[in-house]
Amino acid sequence: MASDRRRSDRERRGTARVPLTAAVRERGTTRLAQAQDIGPNGLSLVRHADEPSDAPVDLEFQLPDDERAIEVTAQVVFEKTESGLRRAGVKFLAIKDEDADRIRAYLSRRR
Repeated sequence: MASDRRRSDRERRGTARVPLTAAVRERGTTRLAQAQDIGPNGLSLVRHADEPSDAPVDLEFQLPDDERAIEVTAQVVFEKTESGLRRAGVKFLAIKDEDADRIRAYLSRRR
């Protein structure tokens, strides 16, 4: 059986992602990150390497052409540090049905 490291990003995730450039804010703090792509179950982002990543985090972001914020609770499932920045993949643990529908609609428009 292949380890997770040998499987492609799509095989690990089980779903395709589409590009997304958006500011991601950790609720309750001043920490910001930048989203790189999004799928129905999570997103990848870039943030400062000194930020902790072991506990679930409450995130808020907006999709392009949508003024309403999407709020999720997510868990970091992958990370890699390069040049003082941490690229992280996060999995959505909790999301409102309405927000999940908005993400799915965004994905459909972008594919």
